Amino acid sequence: MLLWFEIVRTLRRTILITCLLPAILFSELIRKKEELLHRLLPVSQRQLEIVRSENVDKLLQHLWRKSKLLDELAEIERQLVPFKDIPPEQRVWQNGEERETVCAAIERCNELLEQILELDTVSTEEHAAQKSSTEDELKRVRTASQVHGAYSKQEKHTGKHFERNG
Repeated sequence: MLLWFEIVRTLRRTILITCLLPAILFSELIRKKEELLHRLLPVSQRQLEIVRSENVDKLLQHLWRKSKLLDELAEIERQLVPFKDIPPEQRVWQNGEERETVCAAIERCNELLEQILELDTVSTEEHAAQKSSTEDELKRVRTASQVHGAYSKQEKHTGKHFERNG
């Protein structure tokens, strides 16, 4: 009888762990994702500051460091893929509180991600505008240089020099 009781207890524990394990793993991945997004938000804020300072070298260094965080986020998202097919109501949770905690964490992740994407969009737009402005300035300089070169060639060919007033 004692043996039967131990078998039933072990079986119940195994079933419980098997049923709860996906929810536990999902919960842990969401926690890691939220933590990472909290680290990523100030990085995106700093990126915008660097873009506005127009320091390209610093921006490249910053983007390299940010890419490491984005790689971590991609790995977490990859691990979350199997859970995306499981409807939330079909997950077995330890209790209702755990389910609510995870749902709240998912909401916070979505809000953080939205803020990060908005900052990144602004950074990209401002950097593109700076790049366009720089390209326009380079075209003006190139045109001025070509005009100057044309006058220099004309001077050499005609032997004429402009008189200076003064």
